[in-house]
Amino acid sequence: MRNSWLEISLSRLHENVLSIQKGLNPSTHIIAVVKANAYGHGLEVISKSLFDCGISSFAVATLDEAINLRQSIPKCKILVLQGCLRG
Repeated sequence: MRNSWLEISLSRLHENVLSIQKGLNPSTHIIAVVKANAYGHGLEVISKSLFDCGISSFAVATLDEAINLRQSIPKCKILVLQGCLRG
């Protein structure tokens, strides 16, 4: 396995989101996919940053991720991509 380093600039993330939003119809609804701990970058930090940009809907892979996200951002909309099996 190779080591890698990735650094996320929250200010650049904001700029990118605003740039994308400018090119969309104002009625377009964005759902940010933040599964797998926001692809390893921190679910709470990335989601809160996106929420501050006006994104209020998020997609996660599992129910556990949805619960964590709900605790972090109570007013967001959450789509769970994985089916919930009955026990």
